Amino acid sequence: MLFSFEKALPIRIGDVSFRETTIWNMPVTKIEKNSEFLFWGVWKIEESAELLETIYTYDDEDRQDVMRTKHPAKRAERLSARAILAKVTEESGEKWNGLKKDTNGRPRLKGSDSDISITHAKGYAAAALTQQGKTGIDMERASAKVVRVRHKFLSQTESEMIGMDEMSLTAAWAAKEAIYKCSAIPGLEFKNEIIFEQFCPESKTYSLASARKTGPFRLSYQFIDDYVLCIATRA
Repeated sequence: MLFSFEKALPIRIGDVSFRETTIWNMPVTKIEKNSEFLFWGVWKIEESAELLETIYTYDDEDRQDVMRTKHPAKRAERLSARAILAKVTEESGEKWNGLKKDTNGRPRLKGSDSDISITHAKGYAAAALTQQGKTGIDMERASAKVVRVRHKFLSQTESEMIGMDEMSLTAAWAAKEAIYKCSAIPGLEFKNEIIFEQFCPESKTYSLASARKTGPFRLSYQFIDDYVLCIATRA
């Protein structure tokens, strides 16, 4: 397990430092700025949607968007993703002015040219911000289902390269989701248009991929319990 949510336990992985802090008195594990001007963080969701609604400040437009999600657990995930994005934004030195969406429905920071991405899965939310280029982030939980549906998002060559390992396949799925967000190309087809040039999620080197002959996209991974977090960046 690479992330710890125990209090006052600093962690260092390679050249990246993690430390626990709090946002509105709630635990957050966050990452420092790296050489690509990239900031990202993870929130372990332990709060109810009702509590999160009292501590996260959003404008009417964003509130209406969030409140369309009726299921309380799903709404808590969306609110947590916004909360960690607010903290990541502040850590980057920028002012948090709220969230908006562009014409393609992609989240954007109000009053900023930095590129952002958010994701949430059951129990976790995460966000990334880059001040150079583009980014996309995704988090997926490993399950047997990913083995059964691998043919839907992997080419034959990729399937043979990656094999049947559940965690590796989950990493591949998270990577293609992150690339899709980073590319901002509507309708991008996962199986045939997002292609892994390298795939090494468990090593300290970056994986590379392309999408509809654009890229390259650099992929970095973290493993948190039985979840995989992937961040894609493009200059």
